[in-house]
Amino acid sequence: MSQDGVALITRFLCGIGAGSSLIISPILINELAPHNHRGLLGSLMQLAVSIGIFFAQVVSYFYSNDQQWRVIFIVAGVVGLIQFGGLFSVPESPKWIVTNKGDSTEATHILESLRTDHSTVNYEIEHWQQLSRNTTVPTETSSLLSLESAASFEASSISTKDFMFDGKYRNQLIAVSLLMVGQQLAGVNAITYYGVNMLNDLFEYKHPGGAGNLVLALSCLFSSVNVLSSMVVAPLIDRVGRRPLILTSTVSCAVFTAILAIGIKHKFDITVVTACLGFIFSWGIGLGPIPFLMISEFTPHDVVATAQSIGTVMNWTSNMLLAMFFPMLNGILGSGYIFWLFTVTCALFSIGFYYNLPETKGFKHSNDVWENFK
Repeated sequence: MSQDGVALITRFLCGIGAGSSLIISPILINELAPHNHRGLLGSLMQLAVSIGIFFAQVVSYFYSNDQQWRVIFIVAGVVGLIQFGGLFSVPESPKWIVTNKGDSTEATHILESLRTDHSTVNYEIEHWQQLSRNTTVPTETSSLLSLESAASFEASSISTKDFMFDGKYRNQLIAVSLLMVGQQLAGVNAITYYGVNMLNDLFEYKHPGGAGNLVLALSCLFSSVNVLSSMVVAPLIDRVGRRPLILTSTVSCAVFTAILAIGIKHKFDITVVTACLGFIFSWGIGLGPIPFLMISEFTPHDVVATAQSIGTVMNWTSNMLLAMFFPMLNGILGSGYIFWLFTVTCALFSIGFYYNLPETKGFKHSNDVWENFK
């Protein structure tokens, strides 16, 4: 097999691993974490991703040359092995244990070993037991459950077709689509994928022959700001709420993409760098960490896995389309003008979020989320 073939196959396998982890991790966090800490723990996943990107940028800064580029893949392999070993310390999904093995004792032990407050453990176990029996919950199951929430105790899984075309899931499908597509079409990966080339052209114009190392250093700086934003937002998600952070993030991204468009057009290097930093920070406090977290909060247990899967497909499809068409559109529209498209996109998604995205903070069940939103 040719070297190109090996590279394609291994990248495909990496994609499967990354995509699977993005689906499974938020679901598992949602099951294991107590309600009052799900926002914090969900945001820590994005923080881990940001740290990984920053680490990769730093390694690339030192080894992205003709002689040492293989070191980058060796480091990635070592990190992968460490993660593989660490996964053996992660407990099995308690919901899966109850609904598939019928072992409520083991599931209870897992939840009690991870939580200091055991008051809601038995309630959640009873919830999953009802799902495994494919029945609705009797009214005496828990005094904590509102009448609207009782409807969420349904069969343990729905099909992709039902979620996409059954009218009763329409609000959830719209919210999933807005979150997962909006996260990508805000334009973050235009900077991630093409920021080096964009900055290289800009600084080569300003500083002929001396742009290379400066651009790589700026890429590391962008990644460090992404880490910083993930750290800043982690404690805020459970205090401020998901919806305000998403709206603030999207509107701020619209503002900074407009500044980027102006700065690139007129070759204002400091303006462009500042706008990039502002955009990355704005994306990192809302659109980055919150979408995957919210899906598992506003969809019921029988829908969450399907919704996460469909949302992830939308997310990666949007990512792929952006990567494919950005260079072409940038060439057609000219320097900087493409970022006006991201400004308009962010503005439209802000409106969509305002009218279609509920707040999930403080609610134990998805039906309560939507009932409150109405």
